[in-house]
Amino acid sequence: MKRSDTATALFKDGHDCSQSLLAAFDDITGIDRDTSLKLGSAFAGGMGKTGGTCGAVTGSIMVIGLRSGSADPKDKNAKEKTSSLVREFMERFKSLNKSTTCRELIGHDVQLLGSLPPEVRKDVHKQCAKCVRNAVEILEEIL
Repeated sequence: MKRSDTATALFKDGHDCSQSLLAAFDDITGIDRDTSLKLGSAFAGGMGKTGGTCGAVTGSIMVIGLRSGSADPKDKNAKEKTSSLVREFMERFKSLNKSTTCRELIGHDVQLLGSLPPEVRKDVHKQCAKCVRNAVEILEEIL
């Protein structure tokens, strides 16, 4: 199964965007699936459902850090490589989706989604699934 299909399936099964993204890369990050899902849960809905940075974006940034970052504060090369990959990811994601902010991507207040009509929630879910797929595809290209 392609990684983008794995992430999308996790999202459709009820996991949040950030969880789905991080868990789809568990073979690269070295983090087991349960830990990935727990860690990713805090970033859902734009960081704790505040509508901030999209969870697919924050999940992607975690993957980049786990893949190219360093625990050594003196490793300037790793710091620059990681920052460069994050910038590239952000630019490409924004180019495809016009924003990296959850509330702008879905066009609604995340905390009010439950009160919206079912057809609107369905459209939001489709937009989020698209963002998850886009994020995975970008990551696969740049990593």
